[in-house]
Amino acid sequence: MYHPHLHEAIVGVNKLIKPSLVIVDGIVALGRHPVKLGLVIASRDNLAADFVAARVMGYNPWKIGYLRLAAKENVGNLENLRVVGESIVDVCKLFPRRSRLGFRIAWATQLSLLRLYANVSGDVMPSVLDKMRGSI
Repeated sequence: MYHPHLHEAIVGVNKLIKPSLVIVDGIVALGRHPVKLGLVIASRDNLAADFVAARVMGYNPWKIGYLRLAAKENVGNLENLRVVGESIVDVCKLFPRRSRLGFRIAWATQLSLLRLYANVSGDVMPSVLDKMRGSI
């Protein structure tokens, strides 16, 4: 229901919920292929944490809709952004870009293989995944 307005929904939630501490698990980051980063990002500012995480992943944070909107709406403060510890340049990784078609094919293949495994092994297919059959 919120997907067409995902950027606005993310910013809206962050306007309502102001955490004291934001932790981004960057030990293994997911993209087209999992990338082992081996780091954790912590901040008192949710916008700053996501901004740094985007840079670490090789993305331009200003091209990410919810980050741009959050900055415009003053959800966080990038003015005093200071990175302590590892340099972004030293830990930055380029993540392979994923096309929508490639994602759909990979996801459908993974679900098909999981169903095959469930049938062969007699294991149970998680109901949430079984419901996704027609949604890809």
